[in-house]
Amino acid sequence: RFAQPSGVDADRSGILYVADACNNRIAAGIPSDGARVFATWPNPAVKVTPLDAVPSPREVPYAWEVFVGQPNSSGAVDGKGSEARLTRPQGLALDERGALFVVDGGNALRRVSPDGDVATLSGTRDRMKAPIGVAVDGGGTCYVTDGANVLWRVSVSGEVSALAGSANRQGEADGTGGAA
Repeated sequence: RFAQPSGVDADRSGILYVADACNNRIAAGIPSDGARVFATWPNPAVKVTPLDAVPSPREVPYAWEVFVGQPNSSGAVDGKGSEARLTRPQGLALDERGALFVVDGGNALRRVSPDGDVATLSGTRDRMKAPIGVAVDGGGTCYVTDGANVLWRVSVSGEVSALAGSANRQGEADGTGGAA
């Protein structure tokens, strides 16, 4: 069961990823009719039905599994699957290679590989205050909004910079950089 689902994205094969904030996890919804799985899933124990046999999405329920994190156990531990610890994950975004970027209430941007390895992006821990939303462009650059009214840019090389807004200053001014 979810406890404050706060972000969602879907991959090309139809798997839904949900940031389940109060359960400190990312849940994966896998299209399945109970006997067959209709998506590519990194768990080799799951028998996958060819994608050309997939019925209409309206006809297929989802089987839900913990992808990363552990309910009732928050933290900032990198690792694989349920060994990793998240703190109130909020927004999430998939890149073109299947990596999932998650903004973590522990004040960091985390990258989850397609097979469930969680890694904190260097330079993001405690720089962002209560990150909320994330987007990733085609080149792999991430954009993160936080509760301190700042829009951050995190480059592929790990450079973190404020793109717009000023920490702890709200308003509605148009402008460039910190003046916005």
